[in-house]
Amino acid sequence: MDNNQDLMDTPEWDNLQELWQDSPSVDMEKMARKARFVWWRMRVNFVIELLMCGAGLIVTLYLMYRATTIATYVFAGAAGLLSVGGIYAAFRIRRGAWGEPGDTALSLIELQIRRAKSAILYVKANYWLGIVSFAMLPLAWWTITDEDPGIAADELQRVRYIIVAALAALIMVMVVLWPYMKKKQRELIELEKIAKQLKEDDLT
Repeated sequence: MDNNQDLMDTPEWDNLQELWQDSPSVDMEKMARKARFVWWRMRVNFVIELLMCGAGLIVTLYLMYRATTIATYVFAGAAGLLSVGGIYAAFRIRRGAWGEPGDTALSLIELQIRRAKSAILYVKANYWLGIVSFAMLPLAWWTITDEDPGIAADELQRVRYIIVAALAALIMVMVVLWPYMKKKQRELIELEKIAKQLKEDDLT
């Protein structure tokens, strides 16, 4: 049975549409149609994040295996902690947001509230992981120069370019995610208002 079609057919849906007319920033019909799509997208993103963090752990083990300097051990340890933190964040962010909507408008709204909170937490987690990543850049520089003090000047210049590019990418991600988080915060406020109204209607 198609839960989204059930939602469109429930009597509560008309009331929900009326409640939402004063807030055009989110289309409730799209919200219902995309419920299944979001269900799959969350799982695909989750798998990708786990694979990336798993790759980070493999690199960490490799660095630990071939480490010959303190700098390499420090860098590998920090990279390992960052990967473990990423895995924890992937699970923590999506807690409570995995489900599908039930057969009522209120269940859809409550699910969207959990997903909005998940999206906000996702941005905050990325900000913190980004800040930690900034600290990894000087560690990477220390590791490279400590491993090979006689590294050629042109090689050092190439490393500088890589570090600058990584830094620029991190800043870009943080800038792009900021308006997304603010949008989700606005949506959350509206969704909570609608959920409160629907609950009050159920009591009357």
